[in-house]
Amino acid sequence: MSGKKMQKWEDMRLEEHKEAKRKLLAAKAQLVAHVMQSGRYWVAMGRVSYDAHLFINEAKDKIDGVMNKLPTKVEMDRAVDGLVNQLIPNLQALKDNADEEVKAADKLVESGDVAAIEAKKADAPAS
Repeated sequence: MSGKKMQKWEDMRLEEHKEAKRKLLAAKAQLVAHVMQSGRYWVAMGRVSYDAHLFINEAKDKIDGVMNKLPTKVEMDRAVDGLVNQLIPNLQALKDNADEEVKAADKLVESGDVAAIEAKKADAPAS
């Protein structure tokens, strides 16, 4: 082979080598960019998880405080019984008052006093 042909082959080989090296460097840059982007995503995920952990621990302390202040079953039963004992007389008083109102209304109807019935209607709460 002549020297020119050898030089041409050598130049082609160097060009191919440079092209391969350029492609390899471009692929490496792309790989580094993807790894860096993935790293940023993992850092963001870690930050969200860390913040969530802090908020959960803070909420846990508050919830534990509330849960520890809840009454026991015995205390709750006593409190409910006390409320029921207060409600029964109040309900009885309401019933007695309603019975008296019904009796008074019956007397007005029996008397036939239309003016008194109309006056009583005007005093009644709107429904």
